[in-house]
Amino acid sequence: MSELFKLKEWLTLGEAASHISSVLGEPATVADVYRFALDGHLTLSVDFVNHARARKGKMLKTEQIEFGLMKENFLTGEKLDIPYKFSINSEIRVSKDDWIALDKAVVSINGIWDLSMFGAEQLDIEHEYQQLTSGLEVTLTALDGVFVQNGDVVCRLQTDFDDNEYQKGSKAQQKDLERYIVTNEVGEDEAKKLKAEFKADREKYLDERKDKPKEANYFPSGGLAEHDYVLVIRTKFAETGEYV
Repeated sequence: MSELFKLKEWLTLGEAASHISSVLGEPATVADVYRFALDGHLTLSVDFVNHARARKGKMLKTEQIEFGLMKENFLTGEKLDIPYKFSINSEIRVSKDDWIALDKAVVSINGIWDLSMFGAEQLDIEHEYQQLTSGLEVTLTALDGVFVQNGDVVCRLQTDFDDNEYQKGSKAQQKDLERYIVTNEVGEDEAKKLKAEFKADREKYLDERKDKPKEANYFPSGGLAEHDYVLVIRTKFAETGEYV
């Protein structure tokens, strides 16, 4: 093993594939690395290059959850044939016996975090694998969002509404407008009109944003692509085959 390898805290997926090839004595590709991660043989991590927003939390077992019983349809008030059991404190169920309790606060995280592989992050990796092997797109969605872990801390990634093109008055919508004007060769007068309308929407959005609690300006990320990240594998795992 090279001295350079020993100095690295993590490997890119290409470097990991090369390392696995040398250890196994047979060729391994980045697609193989994705498959190993999907099958639970190794842990993929992410390096958040420009930090990321998230809600931190912790894992709980079912016996630690306080449940309530919903006996009526909350929209119609009609009695349910089968009462619905729900977690009173809004914990998120991620497996038969595992739950996540999240803090309300939205904080900034950085550095290396492991993919939990029970949310949208698993679909992202499946998509990357399929793109390299079959060329197919994974169109499934995970409503609970993207989860990463670091030791006992688990986080659900958050995206700013200002980065959502569907949010009226957002920075993302402004980029879409500018792209629309250029792509469709919109005339000068019409472009001025559209920009003036956006300016009014922007001012209204910023005013409303100031009056909201910080966490209300964020929503659960739909995928890793909503953040600046690099997929990596910790060298501790690559060296020993045991994740620590």
